[in-house]
Amino acid sequence: MFASPWSWFIIGCLLMALEALIPGVFILWIGVAAIVVGLFVSAWPEAPLGIQFVILAVAIGLSLWAGLTLHRKRKLSSEQSSLNSGLQSYIGSHATAITTFNHGQGRVRLDDSFYSALCSAAVTEGDAVRVVGFEGSTLIVEPA
Repeated sequence: MFASPWSWFIIGCLLMALEALIPGVFILWIGVAAIVVGLFVSAWPEAPLGIQFVILAVAIGLSLWAGLTLHRKRKLSSEQSSLNSGLQSYIGSHATAITTFNHGQGRVRLDDSFYSALCSAAVTEGDAVRVVGFEGSTLIVEPA
């Protein structure tokens, strides 16, 4: 069965396709390793089955290591992204007051959303403000 590299190529492609159906990122790397064994068998068609399995084990280990390294790098770069960073990403942004602030509390429009806001200075409806911080889900603003 494993005398032809096509067996390994087919197994590798099936495993990678299975990863699309059952996501978990683990099966993908085993599929990559099977394709590596297929390439090895293409270069050495009479390789014994035992050697093919040793190559498979080494290729699985290397592909898992490469995949985990890639995942860590992507995770670190995504931590620097502003995606899903909450109100922290709005610090320094400009907003518009949609209400006159009473006792330092009011509402502002920022992008396409509305937020409760606090300001120690007097702010009237329509004034431009700048976000300087947040407290819970309330923005802290100052006149722009």
